[in-house]
Order: sequence, then C-alpha cells, then structure tokens
Amino acid sequence: MDLFDAIKSASKATGVFVHPYDGPGKSLMLSVSEKGSVYSMDQPYADGDEHFFEALAVELEAAYLKAEVIENNHWAFSLLRGGILLDRFDSCPEYFSAARDEAMVRSFEGRPEVLAEVWGIGVNEIERYFRCWGRFSDLEGFKITLTGRAYESDQCEYGDYFQIYDFLSKLGFAENWRYQFAVKVPSRRYGKDSFFKEDYSSLDINQVVEDPRQGGLFG
Repeated sequence: MDLFDAIKSASKATGVFVHPYDGPGKSLMLSVSEKGSVYSMDQPYADGDEHFFEALAVELEAAYLKAEVIENNHWAFSLLRGGILLDRFDSCPEYFSAARDEAMVRSFEGRPEVLAEVWGIGVNEIERYFRCWGRFSDLEGFKITLTGRAYESDQCEYGDYFQIYDFLSKLGFAENWRYQFAVKVPSRRYGKDSFFKEDYSSLDINQVVEDPRQGGLFG
C-alpha cells in the first residue's frame, strides 16, 4: 500500500490525527525517511502513539521495529509483524529489577537470528549488539560492566545509549526526513475497559494549527 494511504487508514483505525504538513511548528511532528524498502520514523513521545505505528505496519504489511532509549540510560527494541510480537531486546534487562528474575531477563535477551531473517540481513551484522551491559548486585545496585564497541565501524561503545544509532544504521535507518506529518494523539485510558477518550481521526488540517504561545500544535 502507498505510504500516504496506509497512514490515512492507520489514522482512522486508531483515532490519531496524522496529516501531511509542511508548515511551521515541529514540536509534535511525525518525520519519515525512506531508504530502499525501509521507512524510518521519528516522533516526540506521545502517550498512545505506539498504537498508530503498529497499525501502520499492519497496513503496509511490513515488519515494525520499535527502538527506544530508556531513561537516558540504555536502549531496547521490540520487533513485530502483523501485530504479533516476534522478539524483544533490552541492553539492561535488570535495570528496573533489584531481584534477578531469570525468566524475565531471558525474555529480553533477544534472538539476532530472528531479526536477521525478518530484515533480510546477515546475522553477523547485528549479533554483537545483543549483549547485556551489566548485572544488578545487592551491594552496588545496577552496574554496567561491558566495555568496547560491538563493531569496529561503530561510533559508540557498550554502556552508551547512543549505540542504538549504530544498531539502527545496520538496519537501513536514515535521517533524510523526506516527509513531515502533523500529529495529534488522543488521550487514552488503559486497563480492562480501555478506550479512546477522544478521536481525532476526522479532524481537518485547518483544525490543527500553530500555537505561538506554546510553540506547538494544538487542536
């Protein structure tokens, strides 16, 4: 499916307002790059936006890798296709857990052969990123112990969350940001009775304008 048609469909499916935009005000914008068959998308954090990205990947019949930096400390990713979780990785799986939960830690170890097959690249190009940076101890808390670079061509070492860009570059990540979209994400309530509090999918571009007082977009 065409990218713009897919975005329109995903917008309706999730209640998120997403519309091509080339005006001022980039505080809440979806930026999209294109390199070969890989779309790279960047958007300032908005609660609930993962629903839109997952729906967009389904519309495009594409694999979707959600890469994120955790508390300016380490990085992680989730890999999905068809709305199904295929794999996940966290460079510091014990970061939020003082008690070592072996099953939890193993669930975030990741499987480089899965990502390699889905992405169509050699496993030797990415497998060295699948390393845990450290361990949690009762005396020192969480401590990063892994040092060095995953690959000689990398810019960043283990322990530096900017390593995520070395990893993504192996997957075809680009920052040419060819397309810009105005975005408005509805408030959501999570839980057993989860539902959208608001649905912005039917908004017109004229209803999302620049707010000079806040330097951002509002509806």
